[in-house]
Amino acid sequence: AAAAAAAITRKLGLILTFSNMMALSSALLMRSRSALSSSSSIKRGFSTPPPPPPPPPPPPDGYARADALALPVGLVAGLFGSVVGVGGGVLIVPALTSCQGVAQKVVSGTSLVAVLATSAISTTQYVRTDAVDVPAAAIV
Repeated sequence: AAAAAAAITRKLGLILTFSNMMALSSALLMRSRSALSSSSSIKRGFSTPPPPPPPPPPPPDGYARADALALPVGLVAGLFGSVVGVGGGVLIVPALTSCQGVAQKVVSGTSLVAVLATSAISTTQYVRTDAVDVPAAAIV
């Protein structure tokens, strides 16, 4: 009975940790969205959107901060993802977004490149070990 209670407690702890991480990520994303929507030209009474913004300046200090956070955040995200079974992007995207000076477009692009690299390596390993039904995968 004690082992079953410990297993349930462990599972509940993981579920609560994951729920809190998702809530924090959502709050950070909503905060970013509200900042964007408050600066909307339509709310200021214009009928046409403003002209496109000028090209971004050279990388600011936010990029250096993002570079410094890359390894620790990557390790935590990898560990969290392997324990809970969720992609590391749940942690990485909000962490990079929170670095001032790193554009959302750059954060999204960085995340997509990481997913592409991970998927390519994983696919190669699965095919190499004959763990893929190639005809079925081609249909899907």
